Amino acid sequence: MLRFLQRSRAFDPRNEPSRRLTVAYILALILIASFSIGTHYFVVRVMAVQKEMARVSYYADRQRMLSQQVVLFSLRYSEKSRDEDRRNALESIAEFETMHKFLANFSIERDDNRHFKRQSIYDIYFLPPYDLDIKANLFVKKTRDFLFF
Repeated sequence: MLRFLQRSRAFDPRNEPSRRLTVAYILALILIASFSIGTHYFVVRVMAVQKEMARVSYYADRQRMLSQQVVLFSLRYSEKSRDEDRRNALESIAEFETMHKFLANFSIERDDNRHFKRQSIYDIYFLPPYDLDIKANLFVKKTRDFLFF
């Protein structure tokens, strides 16, 4: 009879309710920890992409403002021939060119499959009808030609 009780499932230590609850609790904690870690890495990745796109947006907006400054200082220089306006225009055009180079290089980065990562930006910079790279470089060249005339 003692052997029967020892083999019985009723006295099996693996069949105790507290043991089942402990195992279920540990599995639930592991699942929660896995979801938390996965969510953390997802949020970090999204934040990195947003930071990169915010930088691009900032540089594009800065480039727009600099182009307006270049035109303003160039007009002032053409009317009054003040060296201060010429110097300001040259500083603005140099910064404009720096921003343009960053944005153009940003658009031609490729992923592991040799595809452009940012196809829409690449299209705007290097393909018709916009050809923004050619137009921006022409703007820089003609402005410098004017200021050094």
